[in-house]
Amino acid sequence: MIRAVLLDAAGTLISVVEPVGVSYARLAAPFGVTRAPEEIGRRFKAAMRAPWPGPRQRGDGRRFWRFVVAEATGSADPALFEAAYAHFAKASAWRVNPGVVDALSALRAAGLKLAVLSNWDTRLPGTLAALGPQRAGRPSGLLGGPGRREAPPRRVLGDLRASRRAAPRGAARRG
Repeated sequence: MIRAVLLDAAGTLISVVEPVGVSYARLAAPFGVTRAPEEIGRRFKAAMRAPWPGPRQRGDGRRFWRFVVAEATGSADPALFEAAYAHFAKASAWRVNPGVVDALSALRAAGLKLAVLSNWDTRLPGTLAALGPQRAGRPSGLLGGPGRREAPPRRVLGDLRASRRAAPRGAARRG
């Protein structure tokens, strides 16, 4: 019997309002970057897949995101990085995915415990709070990621399975 549902944030609860390549191109233009949004998007995806020593989202994730912004845009300008980092910390850069509010409400009404399990950086709690999906279903916690064990979700899940008090049995994961 399922008693708890663990949800990922990006792509499951929330998504970007516009493609990342479009956002980066718009933010980078004042800094002299002329790459097309499609090229920036391709480079962004490649940077996200690139090998990285250790956890990508350690703390605020700035070191990792500085690398991603520079790889995607071709500019290591610190002001461009700060603009991009600040943009994606704003709720206006994100949208709650269709059906999320109703789904979280239905899961909560069914008596299930809800939690977000993510390897996002420290901006996630503020982003979720501003967007509201966590209020609709009131997930009871944030596991992994910002300010937590700096472990990827699969490791946190393994830790949950190994711990009797963390309710691994009866938990379903989505995302």
